[in-house]
Amino acid sequence: MALDDLIARLEQDADARVQGIRRKADDEVRALQAAEARAADEEAQQRLVGRRAALQAELRRELARARQQARAEELEARRALLGRVMARAKLLVDEVATTDAYREAVAGHCAEALSYLEGLAPVVRCPPALAAALAPVVAARADATLRPDDAMGPGLVAEAKDGSVFVDSTLLARLERLEARLAVELLNEEAPR
Repeated sequence: MALDDLIARLEQDADARVQGIRRKADDEVRALQAAEARAADEEAQQRLVGRRAALQAELRRELARARQQARAEELEARRALLGRVMARAKLLVDEVATTDAYREAVAGHCAEALSYLEGLAPVVRCPPALAAALAPVVAARADATLRPDDAMGPGLVAEAKDGSVFVDSTLLARLERLEARLAVELLNEEAPR
């Protein structure tokens, strides 16, 4: 029996060793599977981080485009508003030219225009309706001449006799200069945030 016992014991030892090797192999397989799962999770996380960064960059670009588009639309709306205001103002030029306030202001416009024409023998042209208001200002300058002109619109034009300097102070010209300044101011005005 000793041989049978020895063989049984050897078989038991062999079975125990096989079981140990199997357990060890199973543990190694589980460890490898866990490492593989962790690596897959890390790779997925890295892909998500990369995707998130790409999406955030795209979002920032879209946001910048949307802001740019909104600013362009705002500027276009401001330009259109200025256009409507100026068109309405130009329609009122003839009506404004008949007011007492304008008749009082036009003398100042004439004095300002003549200040650019010192020593140039200026000729001031205006519509006949404004001649009385401008006569005292022109008469104050010995070298200046007043010429009423039926073809003139509201306002005045002062020109050096030699043609070297020309000052257009008609209402339409003044409105056009004002429109240019207002357009620049509107375009430069910072939009509320």
